[in-house]
Parts: sequence; C-alpha cells; structure tokens
Amino acid sequence: MKIIILNGSPKGEYSVSYQYTNYWQKKDTDNLFMTFHIGTLIHTIDSNDNELYKIIDEIKSADCIIWVYPVYTSLIPYQLMRFIEIIIEKGLFDAFKDKFTSQIVTSRHFYDHTAYNYLKQICEEWGMKTIPGHLADMEDLLKKEGQKRLDDFIKEVDWMTHYDEIKDLHTTKDKSKRNVVSIITNSTHEDISLNNMITWYSENVDAEVQILNLNDILLKSGCLGCLHCTIEGRCVIKDDFQESFVKFFKDSDAIIYAATIKNHWFGSIWKQFDDRQFSNGHRISLMGRPVGYLISGKLSEEPNLLHVIESRVEVGHVYLLDIISDEKDSVTVSESIKKMALKTSWAFENAPERPVNFLGVGGMRVFRDLIYVMRGMMQEDHKFYKQHNLYDFPQKKKFATFQAYLIGFMMKSKKIRGKIIPQLKQMMLKPYQKVIDRIMK
Repeated sequence: MKIIILNGSPKGEYSVSYQYTNYWQKKDTDNLFMTFHIGTLIHTIDSNDNELYKIIDEIKSADCIIWVYPVYTSLIPYQLMRFIEIIIEKGLFDAFKDKFTSQIVTSRHFYDHTAYNYLKQICEEWGMKTIPGHLADMEDLLKKEGQKRLDDFIKEVDWMTHYDEIKDLHTTKDKSKRNVVSIITNSTHEDISLNNMITWYSENVDAEVQILNLNDILLKSGCLGCLHCTIEGRCVIKDDFQESFVKFFKDSDAIIYAATIKNHWFGSIWKQFDDRQFSNGHRISLMGRPVGYLISGKLSEEPNLLHVIESRVEVGHVYLLDIISDEKDSVTVSESIKKMALKTSWAFENAPERPVNFLGVGGMRVFRDLIYVMRGMMQEDHKFYKQHNLYDFPQKKKFATFQAYLIGFMMKSKKIRGKIIPQLKQMMLKPYQKVIDRIMK
C-alpha cells in the first residue's frame, strides 16, 4: 500500500508531529511511504505549479493520505489551510476522491477536536474514506502507553484499508468465543428501521448478544439527587435499575446503544435511565470497552446530540466503533453495520486504545478537581480516582517545572538566547529520536 504523508507543520522534518510518522515508518516495512512537507513548501507550491502537480500526481497513485500537523489556535496551521485553498481554487480535489485518509494531530489537547473536525469535514466533502484519527499529546510518543496507542492507530489504519479483502472471510460465528455484547435500546414495534439495524448487527457480530429494552424494566423514578450513592456506590431506589446496570454494562465486553431520535434526544425514558447512572458517580467504569451507536433518524441535523455522544465517549475513555444512522440508502447502512460488527470482533482481539481529545481531557480535569475537593463525601469516586492514578495534578511534575524555570532563566540572557534558539528544534527532537532509534535495534 502506498501512503502519502502531508506534513502541515511549519517546522517540516524537525516538527514533533512528524516524529509520529517517523515512528510508524520505522515499524512498518510492508507499506511504501512518501512525505511532502507542506508546511515548509507552501510558498513554493503557491507560486510554482510544477511543485503542486508533483504532489497531486503522487496522491493520484496513492492508497491512503495521512495528514500530520500540530494544532495552532484551535485549527490546522495556516500553511496547511492555504494548501487546501489552493487545491479547491484549482479544482484538484478529485485527486483525493475515494482515497483512505486519517490524521495524526499533536497538541496539548486545547481544542484539538475542532482542528480535527475541520479537516475531517474537508476530507468528507472531497469524497475521501475517513479513518478515525490519532489526537496525541505532543509528549505521548515518549511514554509506553502513548506508543501503545500509536501502535493501535497503525493497526486500525491497516484493518480499515484492508476491510474489503477480509469482510467476506467472516461468514460464520465462532461459538467458542464468550465475549458478550449488550445492546441498550428503547425500541418499540413501530421502530421498524431501528429493529432491522439491531437484528443485522446481532447476526454479524461474533459474540453473544444480550438486549436490554428500557421499556421492559421497572424504573420507578429518575435520579432524585439525594446523594446516598456517593457513600454506598449504589442507587437507593428499589427497582430494576441496579441489576440491569450490572448485567448489561459492568459485565459486558462491549456496549451498543440503539435508539430513535425524538425531540433532539432519544426520549425521556432513555434520559431516565441515563440519570440513574449517577449512582455510578464520576467513575469511568467502562473505559477501554468498545462502544457503538445505531441511530434511526436525521442525525446529520442533530449537532448537539452528536456533541453529547462524542463528549461521553471521550470522558468515558471508551473505544468508539462507529455512529451509524439510517439516513443513507439501505445497502450503505447495512454495509456500515456489518463493518461495525466485524470491528467489534477486531476490538476484542486487539484491545485498542485511543488518546482522548480536548473534551476528554477537559472533562476529566473538571471531575478530578471536583472529586478531590469533595473526596470526604464522594468516597467511592475518591477510591476509584486513587486506584487509577487519576489525580494527575501538575504540581506533581516537579522535574518538568524545574526544567521550565531553568530554561526561562537562561533565556533572559540575549547572548545565551542567541545560542539556544538556533538549536531549539534539534534539542526538542532528541528524546523522540531516542525512541525511534530503539526501534532499529
């Protein structure tokens, strides 16, 4: 497979973002990689059509395009945005049509999701086949868990780009497998399209499927806000909620939410069950598990609903399989559901993780500070946060703080600053280069 890397960083090959693709290329000897440093070439591209068409010709013969960039003020860098403008102005976006594409984004997670969503929208308008991206903290590559998540991204790109070759190989279920998928729904006999989606997913997923229909259980009330659960870790209302939550959530290997859009949400009974989950506090007890959505209705007209779903996915640290609606033709919807079913099995085998974006990082920091202050009352949450090392306060990073003070003190001198700045790019890359060099050994 031929993979084109479009590096939008103005630092070119010296950018931290680009080191993530260097890591990928060192580990992957099966694919052909070609890189264009758009961030440093943009003025040449803007004034020289030969340079532009050289890039376009390579894109035409490529199988997959990877956009690589740091987040600059909530969006992609100017250089990459200008490149996109040039493509549109000259009508060259057909070269990108039907190509697989994904993104490697680095930042400190400040509005990285808006930069990612901007470029994803461009790619979708150009008719590209989008693969979920990798939104990393700029230092993730220096950590084992960050390398693991990048490895998972590489595996996912490989699986998605080869899906057409493997989809027909999964014709029968492996009955020896004991993974359990819970489908949570509030469907009725009138929800014909949604019921068909649920049935088709169930028939294609290689796992045991159990369905919780919220219409079939007794829920006496929504959350009362009584706060008994902050001490006991369970809801005090005596009905079917607690048993259902344990069986269909805590004891499941994957969760699929299936609902029909009603009044810009999934209806009040769904919200009733949602609110009762406050008894689980602020504990992200489903983290790491595959989660998917089957939605009947005009999802494309529901930006707030989509935003709520994405926020829950990110704060919950779950692995999003897909969000599928029945807006498109039945053949496309059926194929998307089958792909999600097969991806569920792939997720069981690979236990993939993704870095969380601004929504996840920001949301968890609000929770972190809240639980720490309220730990005397929110005792179950406090135990969970301590157990999972979620109290990641910046005050604990004493060495990094000392380094910043030291560099800041040295930079006050114009003479020292004049020596340091020309070497700053190379100095920043040294720890990343050590990680990449270790792959060679």
